[in-house]
Amino acid sequence: FVDVLTALGNQHNLRIDTMHEDIFNSMHRI
Repeated sequence: FVDVLTALGNQHNLRIDTMHEDIFNSMHRI
């Protein structure tokens, strides 16, 4: 059960990281 929560947490963190990268790239395009 804990492994499942950890896996979900890691997926969530990865999503946040990609979102931040997209924002970072968008800022640099301007």
